[in-house]
Amino acid sequence: MSLKIKGHCIIKDQDGNIILDKTNDIHPGNMARMIARGLAHESNYWVNSIKFGDLGTYKDTNGTIVHKTPNDGIIPDYYGWKSDLYHEIYREYLDDLLPTVVSTGLNADAPSDPSSLPNDLNGPGVVSVENDTKTTVVINVVLNNNEPNKQLTTGPVFTFDEIALFSGISKTPYSGVQYVDVSKNFDSEDTGLENNKTYTFDVKLGSDIKTINITTPQIGTGNDAKISYHDLLLLLNDAMKDDNVVNTVVVDVVGFKNNVITPIKL
Repeated sequence: MSLKIKGHCIIKDQDGNIILDKTNDIHPGNMARMIARGLAHESNYWVNSIKFGDLGTYKDTNGTIVHKTPNDGIIPDYYGWKSDLYHEIYREYLDDLLPTVVSTGLNADAPSDPSSLPNDLNGPGVVSVENDTKTTVVINVVLNNNEPNKQLTTGPVFTFDEIALFSGISKTPYSGVQYVDVSKNFDSEDTGLENNKTYTFDVKLGSDIKTINITTPQIGTGNDAKISYHDLLLLLNDAMKDDNVVNTVVVDVVGFKNNVITPIKL
């Protein structure tokens, strides 16, 4: 049996004007698992939520916007089935069979959302449509003007530059932004960290100091497979998410000494 799966993303404003209309990347490993789970009547095979992030692009030395490679489980994304956004900052739920209200999330503006009905092609949620030998899964999500209503921003304009769908019950939503000062280095540059080695550093959360351990991968995304700042930021963000941190986290990395990342005193 051979299956062909294609993703397409259309974004419209409140007046119906199309802002984005293009194909999007599919995580082949996770998609295969969803289909296999469905056929085996196992759990976590349905679309549960949609996530939005803001670290999918960056500006190079010439000021040109560069789109990072998608986290689709294919090298240089070494996280495989654990792949996530570069930096999730907002999430809305899409499964109308869950007790969670469809098209809402942490810091959402639920009263402004349109109503959601099962098998409704026009409302928020997920529905399948059969068309001859093809089947289309239609996923609708509505972002209101003030969603998320408590997200911290770095400027007067808030921008999403990465979107992804997730199945099952994923990690606990978290709010706030993790700012990392990497001494003005670009994320493709070498950190000087060794591959496949554990490093320890402290992060100040409010008045508390938390010790975090990260282990660098055997193969980094930098030149000659070295550990880049991009790799470091992914590890830092993932460590904070795994700890279910719901506060704003500020990390200022100023240098490496004796195999220890030393943060600035906040």
